[in-house]
Amino acid sequence: METHSRRTPSEEAVDRLLRAARRHMGLEIAFISQFVGNERVFRFVDHDAPDSPVEVGGSGRREDSYCHYVAEGTLAQYLPDASADPVASTLEITSTLPVGTHVSVPIRLSDGRVYGTFCCFSRRVKTEFTPDLKAMRVLADVVAEVLSELERRADEKAQRRRSMEQIIQADDALELHFQPLVDLKTMQLVGVEVLSRFPGHQLGPQEMFAQAHRVGVGVELEMRVVRDALALLSQIPDPIRLNINVSPSTLVAPNLFVALADGPRDRVVLEVTEHAVVADYVELREASRRLTELGVWLAIDDVGMGFSGLNQVLEIQPDELKLDRVVIRNVDSDVVRQALVEGLSSFAAKVGVRLLAEGIETSEELAAVRRLGAHIGQGYYLSRPAPLAVALARRDFSIL
Repeated sequence: METHSRRTPSEEAVDRLLRAARRHMGLEIAFISQFVGNERVFRFVDHDAPDSPVEVGGSGRREDSYCHYVAEGTLAQYLPDASADPVASTLEITSTLPVGTHVSVPIRLSDGRVYGTFCCFSRRVKTEFTPDLKAMRVLADVVAEVLSELERRADEKAQRRRSMEQIIQADDALELHFQPLVDLKTMQLVGVEVLSRFPGHQLGPQEMFAQAHRVGVGVELEMRVVRDALALLSQIPDPIRLNINVSPSTLVAPNLFVALADGPRDRVVLEVTEHAVVADYVELREASRRLTELGVWLAIDDVGMGFSGLNQVLEIQPDELKLDRVVIRNVDSDVVRQALVEGLSSFAAKVGVRLLAEGIETSEELAAVRRLGAHIGQGYYLSRPAPLAVALARRDFSIL
């Protein structure tokens, strides 16, 4: 049976329908084809043959296929012996596949367009075989409904992608704000984190980036932020660092290394989201090594939100661990949170990394994280995000 990777639930449903049809017919191979211009493309395939000549993604000239003539109505939907049919016998695939018994019905989408065909066949003539064309047509109609919905979703995704690409390219679609990072021992400004704002859009920053990744341009949007932020690095006095959020997919992107080719890289901290999916840890480890060699600092963001952080700590070997605001909330009165912060503080000290606490919103939380061993603090109690000049205006946070 043909295997499929990363199928959606709707696609898996089509796979099951195709398998059911093939088994009901008792035939060797089943497939759903799509007409794309002058091509016939196999979109779904099911078989019980180890040497099946039909594979998902395979294609050929539409006019060289049975699918074309079945859809045109010039080839019978049931061929007990394809070589005996006056139309099928003229097609090369009848002898090269070969095709013995063949059953096929058109698939018509909800708007009336012919998508392709629903086919079952065996390479040998199937004797004493009676096709259930009525069942095939019913299944084809069900598949058509699913495919119509998939097309609608694909169109919507393409529209969202176009809209996101316009945001990425527009000069006024993105604003950068900066939130101070404070040394909790000296209470002096030691860095600023870049935070994106999208004026005129209903979606917040987190959902905006999530949607960009869903439609396939997440790296591009993150790289827009990286480039815009790095362009402002010359306005940030040394030794104040610039923290920029990136996903693992952006961390390994070639464009990131191009963007970091110039400038004082030793003042750039890339915060990698702890709960983002990592596709390839080997690739991530190699990118991290190269970035470290360039002098870039690496941090794991949102530590405490999931279980992937330990893997990222082991693979990336970061310079900073950033505790999620969920861990910091009410840390002054919650013994479980206190134990977690204290444990991570001990871990950070042993492996030689800095511990950053974000989401500090009260004086009590500030006092607690200082007592528990965090090195750097961030949050509304210290300072809200602001334009760069405002974020840099205050250097001393000893009096709040």
